[in-house]
Amino acid sequence: MGWLRRRREDGARKLEPGERVLSRGGGPDGPLAATTHALHLPDGSRVGWSEVEHARWTEDGLELTATTGERRLLKVTDRGLLPETVHERVVATIVVSRHVPLRGELGVRLICRRTPGTDEMNWYTGYDDGLDPDDPQTRAEAADALRHLRLQMGV
Repeated sequence: MGWLRRRREDGARKLEPGERVLSRGGGPDGPLAATTHALHLPDGSRVGWSEVEHARWTEDGLELTATTGERRLLKVTDRGLLPETVHERVVATIVVSRHVPLRGELGVRLICRRTPGTDEMNWYTGYDDGLDPDDPQTRAEAADALRHLRLQMGV
């Protein structure tokens, strides 16, 4: 039973009910584990898949940007199947992603993401460079586009 304890300790310390490890990797800062619900980081924290705005693999490791805007570089020397798993898990949370033009080709990207293991859905609005997200008219048009999309989806 020693292997069971080791696996709980090497990167996936706080598994939620129904959560399981899909792949593992690591680097100089410690182990990483990709689970059905989140990426478990070497510092013991976790980032839920629906909270990952962008993940990019480089020579140094994984550049991770959260929906909060926080950016991290995780040095990963032993990747295993992490790149494939991270990509698949992030994409799997996207329910819909639609670009809606507001001013010519400039517009907003409306994204709905489902939190793994739940029915919870979160909506995000990303403004194209060149649009002022603080402009009341732009915000009203984006809100209108979001209402319309949600009506189309029935949510």
